[in-house]
Amino acid sequence: DLILLEPTPPMYSFRCAALYTREFYALAAARLATNGLFAQVLPLGNLTDAEARGVLRTFAAAFPDCCLWLNGLDSVMLGANEKIQVNANEVYRRLQLPAVQEALARHSPEQYNLPGNFVAGLLLTRAEFCAVAQGGALYTDDRSALRYATGGNATGLIDRIHATLTPWPKLQQEVFVFQPFGDRLALLAERR
Repeated sequence: DLILLEPTPPMYSFRCAALYTREFYALAAARLATNGLFAQVLPLGNLTDAEARGVLRTFAAAFPDCCLWLNGLDSVMLGANEKIQVNANEVYRRLQLPAVQEALARHSPEQYNLPGNFVAGLLLTRAEFCAVAQGGALYTDDRSALRYATGGNATGLIDRIHATLTPWPKLQQEVFVFQPFGDRLALLAERR
């Protein structure tokens, strides 16, 4: 149902480059149950703009649906074989659980224990994800330039992501099954 991956950035170990290839992502996609999700951190602070665009393009090539979500420290790529939908009612319910509140309050610098902050973390859905990835290399097992990554800080790509955010009306129509946002839309949009 869920595969979580936070590999060491390729600049620290050339072997980690294999965890950012089309073949690896295809294997993960094949293992997912119906409506399962694959989640991988995109280490923007350890990749150049070109490398990060390549990771996004490669990820999108393997998953029929994908999105980019900010977790406060790094961005997280979510991939699925079916359309990704979020039941905001269920998110709100789970965020109220004491154990979840405690863990997020302790580990989340951006107060993701607050439902609005959590929901505002959704930055890009598939179309915008692919637009940001445009021009990136396609990393494969036999052609992974990430093996030679020297690291960087993808600040240009961060600007590109910010300029390409999926509009709120589209998120409400395509992703969120229930829209409990009401008069908070402007605040949520500003939070992003």
